Amino acid sequence: MKHKLGVTYTIGKLLRETLNKVKVVTYKATTGPVINDIIDSTTGEMNQQLTSASAAIISGENIRVSGDDAANGVFFTKTGGEPLKATLLIHNNPSQLTVLMPAMEDGEYTLSITTQYGHGGKQVKEPRTYTFPTLLYVGNKPGGEEERPGEL
Repeated sequence: MKHKLGVTYTIGKLLRETLNKVKVVTYKATTGPVINDIIDSTTGEMNQQLTSASAAIISGENIRVSGDDAANGVFFTKTGGEPLKATLLIHNNPSQLTVLMPAMEDGEYTLSITTQYGHGGKQVKEPRTYTFPTLLYVGNKPGGEEERPGEL
């Protein structure tokens, strides 16, 4: 036997008067680029380890790199370092990019996309940037234990 709970109430004068004063205003949502995940094509790892100078697949929304601004592109930034731009966009679609990553030293990196691509394919005037909130790494995972020789 399932139990059900119901609530009945009567709107009072104050609530009824307040509801009559409420105005609903809607605006079309504008969203910039959003990265959902990145997959290293060499290892198949998602949102973790990257292989320097190899291909990666980035999925998201409104991530197509477009526009004339020099700031546009896909960037990998080592913690404390300068951004490195992806050397080639193999596929450049609104929901998925395939990029050739730059040569990167071992360490932690953030991924960011800067584009003037807007919702529905319309260009926006100013470039918009989204930085993926997950830290990625090249080489051994920072803080992780390495295998000792002879251990399985």
